[in-house]
Amino acid sequence: MAVKNPKEPKQRILDAAIALFAQKGFAGNGIREIVKEANINIAMIYYYFEGKIGILKAVIEEFFDQYSQFFQNHYSTVSKWHLWYCSQETKI
Repeated sequence: MAVKNPKEPKQRILDAAIALFAQKGFAGNGIREIVKEANINIAMIYYYFEGKIGILKAVIEEFFDQYSQFFQNHYSTVSKWHLWYCSQETKI
């Protein structure tokens, strides 16, 4: 009996696409490679993403969401530190 992957199919597709795009680029991979890597039925690609371009859009959105979250967290920390530092009186 085959072991089932605990991740949801949509996330498995994204993970597979990210890995494959990193290895061979967008043009270097087809839907069938993504399907094989994600261990899903090809119909799931079209159900969730409507094709390879849809997967690329989702990958880009996920990247920018993570980047934005990182930047917001980092900027927030820097801003708090900066405000604290600026509020301290320096004696000359």
